Amino acid sequence: MKGLGEMDSEELSQALLDPSTRNILQLQVNDVEQTNKLFNDLYGKAVEPRVRFILEHSEEARAD
Repeated sequence: MKGLGEMDSEELSQALLDPSTRNILQLQVNDVEQTNKLFNDLYGKAVEPRVRFILEHSEEARAD
């Protein structure tokens, strides 16, 4: 999903507010340094790490 600031009210309602359509998962982080690197790669200003991640992991995506 896009960033919250980019979502219109219908998308926000479906993704976060409507209990019948939202999915909430609890994550457990085992490696804080690796997690920080991943967040920096995906949300940082550099584009290349983000593109590399998408290309390397695109086959893992699924639409439920």
